[in-house]
Amino acid sequence: MRQRTAIREYILPEDPEGQHNFVMGALQLPVYELDGDSMQIHDVVWGDCEIGNRQPYDSLLMELARSPLFRRLQAVEQLTLPPHFATLPNTTYFSRWQHIWGSLAFVRKMTEGDDRFDDRQRTVLELRTLFSDVG
Repeated sequence: MRQRTAIREYILPEDPEGQHNFVMGALQLPVYELDGDSMQIHDVVWGDCEIGNRQPYDSLLMELARSPLFRRLQAVEQLTLPPHFATLPNTTYFSRWQHIWGSLAFVRKMTEGDDRFDDRQRTVLELRTLFSDVG
């Protein structure tokens, strides 16, 4: 059974005086499809990323994705300040869940096809990325 999470579209607040540097209009958040032993990440910034069947240690990442420790991050805001205090525009709408998996997609893109990293080293980088936001 396929489960989709974090499928939301936010309408950003109006800022008539231009104080907060908002980009007006709809903000499209990443989409995560959990399907058995794999997860598809559709991220507007980093593109598509598959976890589950490509890398030797993907089963470990999928175990973590299903764990209560990581699932609780769906309810934790990435930034806890109100939007008008945001230092980066449009960042107050993301959860820690979205941040860690987007960061993992970034690490995969940066190490993919790079012979300086073996599978174990890539996995260590990915785990460091994931666990940096768990606490």
